[in-house]
This record gives sequence, C-alpha cells and structure tokens, in this order.
Amino acid sequence: TYVLTPTNNTTAGSLNDGTYAVVIHPTGVHNLTSPSITMGGVDRSYSFYRLYGETNGNSTVDFNDFLSLQNAFGATSASPGFVPGLDSDTNGVIDFNDFLALQNRFGQTAEAPKTPLSTTGTDFGYYEGTWTALPNFATLTPVKTGLTHNFDLSIRKRDTNYAFIWNGAITLALAGTYTFYAASDDGSALLIDGQRVVNNDGVHSYIAASGSLSLSAGTHTLTVQHFQSGGAQQLSVSYQGPGVSKQPIPDVVLSGVIPTNVYVRDYSAVGDGSTNDATAIQAAINAAPDGATLVLDAGKTYKLNTGLTMGRPLSVEGNNATLLLNTSAYPQNETVYYASPLAATAYTWKQTVKAGQTTFNVPVSTDVLLPGDTVFLQLGTDVNDGTQPNWGEVCQIVANTGSTVTVNIAVPYDISQGARSNSIQRITDVAQNVSFRNVAFNYVAGTKPDANLWLERTRNVTISNLSGQFTIMANIVDSQNVTVSDCHGTLNKLASSSGRMVTSWQMDGLNLYNNTATTSADAAIVFLESWSRNVTVSGLTVNWGNAAVSNQDVFHITGNSYDVFADNVTINNAGSVNLVQSGAQPASYRFGSVSVSGAVKSAPLAAIAKLTTGGKTYDASKMQNRTFTVPISANWTDHQVSLCSGVVESVSFTLSSLTGVNTIFVLSSNGAGFQLIGTLAAGKVSNFQQAFGTDYPFDAPTAPDKTLHISTGSSVPAGTVLSVSVNYYPLTSSKPAAKTKRLA
Repeated sequence: TYVLTPTNNTTAGSLNDGTYAVVIHPTGVHNLTSPSITMGGVDRSYSFYRLYGETNGNSTVDFNDFLSLQNAFGATSASPGFVPGLDSDTNGVIDFNDFLALQNRFGQTAEAPKTPLSTTGTDFGYYEGTWTALPNFATLTPVKTGLTHNFDLSIRKRDTNYAFIWNGAITLALAGTYTFYAASDDGSALLIDGQRVVNNDGVHSYIAASGSLSLSAGTHTLTVQHFQSGGAQQLSVSYQGPGVSKQPIPDVVLSGVIPTNVYVRDYSAVGDGSTNDATAIQAAINAAPDGATLVLDAGKTYKLNTGLTMGRPLSVEGNNATLLLNTSAYPQNETVYYASPLAATAYTWKQTVKAGQTTFNVPVSTDVLLPGDTVFLQLGTDVNDGTQPNWGEVCQIVANTGSTVTVNIAVPYDISQGARSNSIQRITDVAQNVSFRNVAFNYVAGTKPDANLWLERTRNVTISNLSGQFTIMANIVDSQNVTVSDCHGTLNKLASSSGRMVTSWQMDGLNLYNNTATTSADAAIVFLESWSRNVTVSGLTVNWGNAAVSNQDVFHITGNSYDVFADNVTINNAGSVNLVQSGAQPASYRFGSVSVSGAVKSAPLAAIAKLTTGGKTYDASKMQNRTFTVPISANWTDHQVSLCSGVVESVSFTLSSLTGVNTIFVLSSNGAGFQLIGTLAAGKVSNFQQAFGTDYPFDAPTAPDKTLHISTGSSVPAGTVLSVSVNYYPLTSSKPAAKTKRLA
C-alpha cells in the first residue's frame, strides 16, 4: 500500500480522465470501510489518488505521456486543452519540472507503482531529558516532530539524554504469526495496534528483545519507542512472518501521516508590506514538521527586518507573494537561508586521499557516528584558497570501526592534505528533498540584501519561478543536486560580489533551465568557483544593459570547476561583453549554441560549438586548418607572416631555436585587434600553442585578415625555421551569389 495525497475524486470504479492511480491491497483482502473495484477479474479494496503525468487513460506512464507533455509544454491553467495531470507541481504551467517528474514516474502503473509517489515512513516525536526508563510520552512536549524514513536516530540534536517515539502503520501481505525484534542501546519498545509486543526497556548496552503475535493481513498501527541515556546510540527494528524472512522493517510497508501545509497567516503574518512579518513567519517555520510546506498568501508582501532561517527539510509555496527585505546587517540580510545544522563536534585528521577512496583514518567513537548517520565530509586544502577545503560532500556513514570511518560516496580525484585538516561532522537534520517556488523578492531602498536564497549543505532542492529584484538570486554552497528553473528577474550589484543569478562553490550537480536575467551592472551572471562540478545550463537569456565595455563576464568559471556545459544561451547586450573567463585558476567548460546581439569583447571559440554574433555564425564543425613553414633570416626586428583570411581560433608553432626572439603576437591587417601570444625568455621555449580562449578574435566583420608578427631583439641563427599551424573560421559572404544571364 502506498500512502499518497488524496484527490477530490474518489468515485468508486472511476478512472475517468486517466489522472488517478489505484492503491491496491493484496488480492483477496477486503477493507469494508472502502468501496471495492474489480480489476483483472479480482474484487479488491482500493483508494483513488492522483497519478500525475498519466494522460491517455491507459493507467501507465509511458512514452505517449511524454508526447502529450511535449505538445502541451508552456500551456497554463487558463489555456484551452490544459491537462491538469501533466502539471505535476500544480503551479499552473506545464514546464520543465513536469518533464523531470514524468521521467521519475516512467513505467509506473496504476495497479503496481514501481516507486511511491510520496514519502513513506513514520511520524516521529523527538524529546530531550534524562531518563532511566522509557518516559510517558503523552506528558511530554516534543522538541521537534515530522516524518522520518524508518526509525532514524540521525535526526537527533544531541548524543545523550534524548528520546524518540514513532507512530505509523505497517501493512502485512498475509495473515499469520509475526515476530518483531527491537535491538537497542538504551531502552526500546514496540507496540502493534496498541499492544506492547517487544519490551526492551531500561539502561543497558546493545541487546535485542522480541515478541510474537497473530495478525490478520492488512494495515495495523505501529509504535516504536526509544530513549538514550549515555554510551552507544543504536536502534534496529526487524520482523519476520509468513513469506518474510527476518529483516529490518522496510520503508515500503510503513506509512505515516503525510506532512500538511503550514500557513504563515496562522502564525500572525500580516503581509501588508509595512508590518515586520519576520518573527511570525519564523515561528511558522519552527513549528512546521519536517517535510511540511510553508505557504504564503497570494498577493501579499511580507516585510522582513531579518532574514528567514530553515535548518530542516521544509518546502515553500510562495503563491507569487513578495518577500521584502529591510536590513543590511550580515548575515541577517540573507533573505532565506537553508542550511543543514551540524553537531557541535568536528572530528579532524591528516591524510592524503586517492580517487575512489571511501574509508578514512579518523578515530571516532562507535557510539557517536552510526551507520546511516548523515555527515558533512571535508577533505584537503583548496589549491586556490588556503582557507577553504579542497572537497566537501554531504554523505552517509556506512561503517565506523572506531579508528576508520567509511562513507557511501567516493572521492572523485586525488586530494593532497595541504595546510588544513580533513574534517567529518554529523548533520543533525538534513535540508533535503524540498522545493522553493513562486516567490518574488524585493528590498527596501537603501538596504543591501546579501543573497535572496542561500543554500548550504543541502541536497535535492528544486527552485522554480522566482522573480523580482535579485542581488544573488541563489547562493549555493557545499550542496548536491540543485535545480533552478523558470526564474526571471533584475540583477542589482549592491556589492562587489553581487548582481549575480547564481553563485556556487563546492557544488555537485547544478542544473539551470529556462532562466532570464536582466542587468545594467558589470557583474557575472553565473559565477562558479572552488570545484563546482557537474553543472548544466540550458535556456539562459541575459539582457545585458551595461553600455560600457565590460570588465566582467557573463560566465565566471574558475577554481578547478569542471564538467560545466552551457547550451542555448542568448545575450542581448547594449555594450561589449566577455562571454566567459576563468582567470588564473583552471576550469573546464563547454558551450553548445550561443547567440549574442551586440559587441563581443571576448569568447572562447575553442570551447563553443556554435557562436552567432555580428550577423555571422562560427560553427566549430566548419573550422579549417592551415599549416606552413617559414624560414626566419638573421637580424629581423619584425617578421610578418600572413596567417589566413578568417577568424583565428588558435595558433600553434614549433621552431628549432628561439634565440633572440622576444615577442610573438597576432595583428589584423588594418592594425586593429592586437593580441600578444607570448613574451618569451630567449632560448627557453621550443614549442608554444595559443588558443584564443580569453580574448575574442578581433572584430571579424571589419578586420578578418590576420598577420603573425615576430619581434627580435638580437640576431636569429641562420636557418631557423618556424612551423605554423592555424585553426580558423573562414568568412563567407552572407549575400546570395550573383546570377548570370545566358546570352543568345
């Protein structure tokens, strides 16, 4: 049984528009509180739930649904023929997020979903106090509540003197005698349908207890209780019965109450644009259970005299309301700050690690980091910034021997230790699997927001449909798998590092789709540094309003960032722009199609598949090469060699001796577009190559002819031969060929 969000349509036997899935109990099991339906000739109990993406009534998410989604892409709820089932995030628009959702559900059927459409698990309450036996939970006030996968101790806030209670349900396929086990340090208990089946109470080391009872097939209530005094922190809950060998109780048979919406108006948020709503909204955040959605009211403007902090898995539905920031004080001027909180103690050690390594020589007590715990791992020293780690990742503990710790993610490359120590620190609550959507940002004149949305140590975050005034729309740090789509706003450069759409470092898996940025500032739009990796940009439009010659760049990719790919990039510029630069710190990137209206100051032609600018397209597939040799006579002060008629992408050369050669540079035939290739120490370099990646190759339409210049300060040995190889884009006329008339 899968517990999903019910729809308004629960008509018995109805699959009328193909947007409802059936949750089937095992064959032959009847729940008299629900109607029945005949499927496959068998009478089965059921409930109806929405199955987004199923459009043609065949009860299967298949390729036909992809075709339907493609045909409806861009349609809104007001469009004729709008299919609600395609709008998986119910934002009223068929957009890229719906493609992602459909992809995740491909192959899913109404009768037997391959994966649940929503979170399974059990409701939990977490408490803090000192006990020698399980407390009476009914008399206690929880520190936090929510929905957790299985019985997860990693969401605790400290390592001693705490307790948990999990309340949910378990679904059994067959009737018979079931044995339940609870192994723990310290006490634990397990109840089925309110009856205590396992009693493992008291202060003790890790021991197991069990109990058996006869149960009917179907769903039964389940409660697990646990408290921790000191020492090891361990809890394992298992079962066995008809058709089930002894095993930990899997998530698939557990269910809890799906977290509900939390409305900020219920916590006295006014939204009139003048009342400070920060305290009220923060109270709603603090009260919301893990996995809940914070809901703003449409049309409201919530003034914030301090930013909002979310240290737990909470989604936000903005309904296009506005968050109006009213402070310049850092860090309170981060309008919304998501971060997974860390335990107080960080464990450090020195060790050079190798690519593929998952086990590290760090001594941590086995009762501090347990298998399944979520941790933040930082390794080495950034070669570009000695104050930062080389690599950081949110991951899970696989094993802890007390002297070594093994995690579930392998190091992607060799990392030298450097000046910093390696570090591992437990995450007490993971900000993950959340969405943040339909929010407009603004700020009170005279204030300076640091960032609109700051993500730190987060995972699996979807950001969509943000609008308004941005300083840094999304600042993403030490995070994995973040998608930013359909965001459109104006960028304001209020500080040297602001005026950006996205800034990231130590980021793994960033996807930017269908975003638009309008700016009059000279600031990078996408800023990737310090090992940002696995980044995809598709459908970025930049309205560049800075009329002056740019000193910045649309893409700033640096700090050993790698696996960066950008496609379908459009730049509408009033001035002259740099497309990308990486400065002194290496980075790897590729571009697909780039279109620029206006002047280009620099663009890495070697990394672009197709660049359209100045009415011409430079297509890498049509690049040509010319290779030739040139003898250099003695005592030349400036030797000139004609390279090509076209746009130079790169020049490489070899020569037998460089004695007496000072500089080598390229110049357009009309004297425009100087570019230095190298200032050389005489006789020190025998081979040299220059790709024109940091300087756009001149003003192609007006000065296409290139000349290689060699300047000498002393005699060149007779017989010196220069071998030149040039890659270039030939220039062809865009005018149609003249027609000839045949004379009679």
